[in-house]
Amino acid sequence: MFLRLAVWSLLAGTLAAIGGAQAAWASPAEEIVTVLPRDAIPSIDAPRFVPAREAQKFMAADEMVIGLEMEGEARAYSVPLLSTHEIVNDRLRGRDIAVTW
Repeated sequence: MFLRLAVWSLLAGTLAAIGGAQAAWASPAEEIVTVLPRDAIPSIDAPRFVPAREAQKFMAADEMVIGLEMEGEARAYSVPLLSTHEIVNDRLRGRDIAVTW
């Protein structure tokens, strides 16, 4: 969060210096509203997977997924599920990964 704010501050300062005024696309700080407290959306930290045949029992046939394949191992992460959690911390082929939405 601090790094994001620092980068934004640097970018806004650079744009102001170049343009002499706030960039047209930027929202004034007083218009930015935080609606959720920090860490209010829990990540999925120990995902469980089932074969596609079993997933058909509880997933829609046209449900969007984020697909990932690494060295022959494939995973599908449900977009509707990610819409409520936004991040899945997983391990694939011995590597830690984060799937975000």
